[in-house]
Amino acid sequence: MVNWEFNCSWNSIFKIKRLEIKIYDVSFFAVSYWGVVWELILIQQRLEKESVVIDLIIEDDQQAARQVFVDVADKAEGIKKTILSRFDQRQVVHRALQAMLDPENMHPLLWDRVENQVDNVSGKNLNFIAASKIAQLIHEINSTPGTRKFSKSFEERALVDPTIEEELITETATFFDLLLQNFEDLEKMVEGDLSPVDIRRQSMIGSITMLRVLAGVYRTLKSQGHSINDIGALFSKISKHCGVPISSGTVSGDLWLGKDQDLTGVQTEVFSDGAKAPSARAQTVKALIERIAGWIDNPPAAL
Repeated sequence: MVNWEFNCSWNSIFKIKRLEIKIYDVSFFAVSYWGVVWELILIQQRLEKESVVIDLIIEDDQQAARQVFVDVADKAEGIKKTILSRFDQRQVVHRALQAMLDPENMHPLLWDRVENQVDNVSGKNLNFIAASKIAQLIHEINSTPGTRKFSKSFEERALVDPTIEEELITETATFFDLLLQNFEDLEKMVEGDLSPVDIRRQSMIGSITMLRVLAGVYRTLKSQGHSINDIGALFSKISKHCGVPISSGTVSGDLWLGKDQDLTGVQTEVFSDGAKAPSARAQTVKALIERIAGWIDNPPAAL
């Protein structure tokens, strides 16, 4: 039912719910009044003829129900990758993620610090990382450089060989161990002395882009035959230079900005003076991974 309020005067106010129309003469008032009424009648007639079809799927199994949600949401807009990553059972990286988010298996770095609704953590968000970004790190650590997904043949093997998923989890947990052992700020976060908000404010290690870079460095050095201890030693040296913002003229700032390192091309675009994280462009991430991995055998003077 529509509530009408009107006062026929030379400066009348005509209201329909929250719609307010100023009337300047009686003839205009009459035309406007019946025009609005007619529009409402047409809307009511249209609504009486329209119908909405709802398809219901009855599924008792929780995992299967979640997969139905993922399959439908995969074609829809506005569904966050974090939610899809937590529900999906088809991709091995998502199955590994769900196993790592199990409270019984959760790494201390992640405990009570995983954002499970949105894809990015920033500002006053008290979580350290989004679930979708953990899935991204699992892929970065275990995949061929430059690929966005595991191959179809790899996915097929993972369906019948549970050790593949276990290896993804083990490698990712080892990477998290190295972070926790060599970055003091992360250790303080786990001990409750720093919040994720504090880390994002004062260190590059709070940046998902920097975490992706370190994951790529880990993968690269492992593939080259370097030991976990060697990689941990490099991470320890890097941790001393992760304060933000990047400031030209300081030892750490000049290290990242590439002073006296003969950088060329895309290498010069990774950091900018005053930045809090490296550029997230694919080319710059790749360039920084290659650059840091090279430090293990040929470290710059600042390290």
